[in-house]
Amino acid sequence: MKEENINSSVSKNYSKLEKNKNKPTENQDKLLDDLKDSLESTVSSTSNLLEDLISNIETSVKDESIKIKARKIVSDINEEFINILDNTQNNILESESPHLGSSKEEE
Repeated sequence: MKEENINSSVSKNYSKLEKNKNKPTENQDKLLDDLKDSLESTVSSTSNLLEDLISNIETSVKDESIKIKARKIVSDINEEFINILDNTQNNILESESPHLGSSKEEE
């Protein structure tokens, strides 16, 4: 008998979750805003870090071939970082508007 009640309760709760799955709550909106703020902060910090790294390479490394290779490495890191940010931004946009995500998949 208890097992039936538990199963019934779980089933009801699951149904409620399914109904509200695509409805953003106020808490979800706050979390999304926090995520955006954090992402902006990360972008700014990483940008400053990469600029400082390039500056340090230019001023401290004397060998031109090492400078070129180091700049290439930093450039590759920056490119990968940009790709990650683009993917993250797309995921955030899809989270905000699920209908946008489905239209992209249909194209």
